[in-house]
Amino acid sequence: MAKAKKTDGNGNQLPRLNSGDTKCPECNVDLKVNQTKKVGSVMAVYYECPVCETRYRGDRPATESEKKENGLLHCPECKGKCKPHGRRQLGPVLQDVVLCRHCGLNFRVDVKVNAAITGERSESE
Repeated sequence: MAKAKKTDGNGNQLPRLNSGDTKCPECNVDLKVNQTKKVGSVMAVYYECPVCETRYRGDRPATESEKKENGLLHCPECKGKCKPHGRRQLGPVLQDVVLCRHCGLNFRVDVKVNAAITGERSESE
């Protein structure tokens, strides 16, 4: 996959597409994805039109697996961004152990499933 440029040839920012758009606004043909890059909790998708060769950027929310790949989890209670601080083996299930710094909820997430399965509020915060 070719590396996408974040600017056009003149140093201008790439035009942004509306969420969900995958067609060139000028030619009305399907755009080709050049690159995706995680930016916070959003995936920046860089497109190029195969007809007019105009490049665009479109953003979409990152999936839970994409967030997990970068160590980012969301608290099931307050939706704050959290990072695991340890791992725990409970029988055959491997889990990340997470303390939300925003609301104090302790929770565990199955590493393969990435779904919060239990939670309790920390008394220390």
